[in-house]
Amino acid sequence: MKLKKKNIIISICLIILSVIYTILVKYVDVAPIGPKASSVGFSTLNKFVFNFLGRSNIWYNITEVLGMISILIALFYALIGLYKLIKNKSILKIDKEIIILGIFYFVVLLVYLFFKVGEDLYFEEVNVEINKKINKDLKLNLMYSYQSFNPVAFGHPEEPMVYANIFVADATYKINKRNSLRGEVQWLLTEQNYGEWAKGDWLQLTAEYNFAGKWFFALSDQWNYGNENGEKVHYYNVSLGSTYNTTRVALSYGKQRDGIICIGGVCREVPASNGLFVTISSSF
Repeated sequence: MKLKKKNIIISICLIILSVIYTILVKYVDVAPIGPKASSVGFSTLNKFVFNFLGRSNIWYNITEVLGMISILIALFYALIGLYKLIKNKSILKIDKEIIILGIFYFVVLLVYLFFKVGEDLYFEEVNVEINKKINKDLKLNLMYSYQSFNPVAFGHPEEPMVYANIFVADATYKINKRNSLRGEVQWLLTEQNYGEWAKGDWLQLTAEYNFAGKWFFALSDQWNYGNENGEKVHYYNVSLGSTYNTTRVALSYGKQRDGIICIGGVCREVPASNGLFVTISSSF
């Protein structure tokens, strides 16, 4: 009981410190040292750390992973609370710890919205997805995605906003219990065409054969057919890999385009490359 009380006190203290820190960031040593002269709190300290560490994708990847972990933890407890609410049909029968945690995340969201600084939009994404099982052997997935991002976040302050409409059609045909065929078409439309890093309209085709229950072989091609300021290039790729539960491991060979890649609201700029790649992905 004493340990539980101690943990509650520590949690409350951390919440108070978080609120105090958020207030200080908004008002202490604020200077326009961010992208596009955006205001940054604790500017002297931030500038010192930036100059000391430099600009590296390593720090970006670390913060991306930590951010995803925190979101997954919050989602995990939210699902537990929803499950118990449906099962017990009463919010009073949900564990108090889960209710307190839900209130905490709600307060954090309100604090974030209240203290959000700046009016510049850096990234926006809206998705609509439809899944339909045509029959016992054929499954269809359709998706539309609208994305916009600010080039200033990637070192292109002279360029205007990029707006893209993305259409995806994915069909899977089940041959038998251990074998299937999958085809995918992705079509990206945008009026922005900046040559080296934003290359107009794109088309991607993928054909995949799944066999032996867990293995797959895939061929794909990305084509920047809408590039008005340079060469229209086909980025061919061949992959062989295996899927176990929710983990997918693939060995690929081909060309990778340079430019901006956005996944779940997190964008990064990647260089062009050609060669052998190993990719490991997992979902929770």
